[in-house]
Amino acid sequence: MRKILLKLSDDLSPGDVVLLTATVRDVYGALYRDGVQIDVQTPAMALWENNPLLAPLDEAAGDVETVQVDAPLASQSNWLPYHFIHAFRKDVEAKLGVEIPAGAFRGDLYLSDAEKNAPSPAEEAGWTGPYWLVAAGGKYDMTAKWWNPSFYQKVVDRLRGRIKFVQIGAAGDWHLPLEGVVNLVGQTDLRQLVRLVYHAEGVVCPVTFPMHLAAAVPLKANHYRPCVVVAGGREPAHWEAYPTHRFLHTTGALPCNTAGGCWRMRCQPVGDGDPSDAPEKRCVAPVQVAEDLVVPRCMFMIKPHDVVRAIRTYYRGDLVEKRAFVETARSLCVAHMRRSGGHPFMNWVASQAGGANVLFFNDLNHGKTLDGGNIGEKTVTAPLPSIAGRHRFEDVVGRPQDLVLYSYESALPADAKAVGNVVAAAHVQVLLLRDPFNTLASQAEMGRWPKDEVPAKLAAWTAMWKAHAQEFIRIRDAGGPGEVPVSYNAWLTDEAYRDALATALGLPDRTDAALPQIPRQGGGSSFDGQGAGAEHVTDDRHFKRWEVYQDVPWFKAAFKDDPDLVALSEAIFGHIDGTEALTA
Repeated sequence: MRKILLKLSDDLSPGDVVLLTATVRDVYGALYRDGVQIDVQTPAMALWENNPLLAPLDEAAGDVETVQVDAPLASQSNWLPYHFIHAFRKDVEAKLGVEIPAGAFRGDLYLSDAEKNAPSPAEEAGWTGPYWLVAAGGKYDMTAKWWNPSFYQKVVDRLRGRIKFVQIGAAGDWHLPLEGVVNLVGQTDLRQLVRLVYHAEGVVCPVTFPMHLAAAVPLKANHYRPCVVVAGGREPAHWEAYPTHRFLHTTGALPCNTAGGCWRMRCQPVGDGDPSDAPEKRCVAPVQVAEDLVVPRCMFMIKPHDVVRAIRTYYRGDLVEKRAFVETARSLCVAHMRRSGGHPFMNWVASQAGGANVLFFNDLNHGKTLDGGNIGEKTVTAPLPSIAGRHRFEDVVGRPQDLVLYSYESALPADAKAVGNVVAAAHVQVLLLRDPFNTLASQAEMGRWPKDEVPAKLAAWTAMWKAHAQEFIRIRDAGGPGEVPVSYNAWLTDEAYRDALATALGLPDRTDAALPQIPRQGGGSSFDGQGAGAEHVTDDRHFKRWEVYQDVPWFKAAFKDDPDLVALSEAIFGHIDGTEALTA
């Protein structure tokens, strides 16, 4: 059995280590039938975690072959048709004296099940939606790979609301912070970065480590990972480009790279005394993009629209699911029975946020506005007195909101789910409930249910109300973070209750200015329509609607014959004065 220790120089980068993982895979594939053990000594050893092809070896043991791995093909890359991934393999092949066939065109990294199942570091930082990674900078020893940072910002801005970017980069490298991104620069170790790539929808970067990770990190099930590389003309394209990446290069477009890559390391001087920082060694075609910054012309020739077009190509080809999303400081998903005061309540909530940057999408389950768990792009916001104007979802994409409200009417509480394309810094799941006596009376009045025969919908209504009540009690007694039960009865009548509720909803500067307003949505009041005056919030009419139906046989029987319905009501609302007549 051959025992082989592969070593890389300590000054090489993590990207080089990713390429060596492919060599280890290929060496193992060539020799495993005859028996082989392989170990490595490299920088960035965390990249080897979970690799099943490695076995610990003692370098001092007499039967261990130690190979110092180099990449002599790099110096011939302008004229030989090889990719960097072949360089280490060919070097090891020559030094071991054995043929090593090339394997898959990517590095060979492994994640544990725990890593795959753990939340993405982006989610841990508060972003719960899909994202692309962007490495908008680089190392100081390789400033010839830097792109104009304002170009990165334009890419982010042009795709705002369609793609969320998570900015990455190592602490100590050059990474100017971008606006409108999740900034994780300097906040991830190697394994966290691998997890970020694993969960990412795509990657945008120069020729650098994340590009190699985009190819090497395993794909999630039913997932494809695009990568757009802003490459310029420093290296020949065939040396770095992976088959499925959009590799934006300008090799052959300038006098300095007509024979292939220039291979210069610096454009922006660093002042560290390195020989590559000398004027005669730096880029011969610098472009001034800021008072204190120059970038290579080969990079400057690539414009933001080129990157945006390259990204969109993946979506046009249906390899990546098109998603539009709205970002908001807070979202509220409100589940409620019809005729239970849902629209007055949501109008009051909207007024707490000022109404300017507030959206309301009404009755998602009945409005047929959901598309695969997302609000459809053509869906129009519903009117509320506290909200100015109406908007299609696609028109507010890219415009940050203060609050997004959406409701599910008469759906089972378990079906009232947070939608995927409203991404909120804080989300609250609200269950609004009104007592069954007045809710049923209002439903019967608005629905014109017959009084002389049992309505066909009565049994389903009763089961639905009880399901809401049971969920209300669960949330009240043992609810988790972000779950808030709301009693319509207490909300309308108790100022202290509204004060505490506003705080629970994350809207502590309570105002009751909207309380007297009657939204047109849903036709207004079942009994008064739009005709009720402001006094409707101070009198007790809302709690006596049931009296209109107290002599209707089926209405009375609904409560008399169902003690569970009455018990649930009293567990939540206490006794409603006079309703004992319905159960006598």
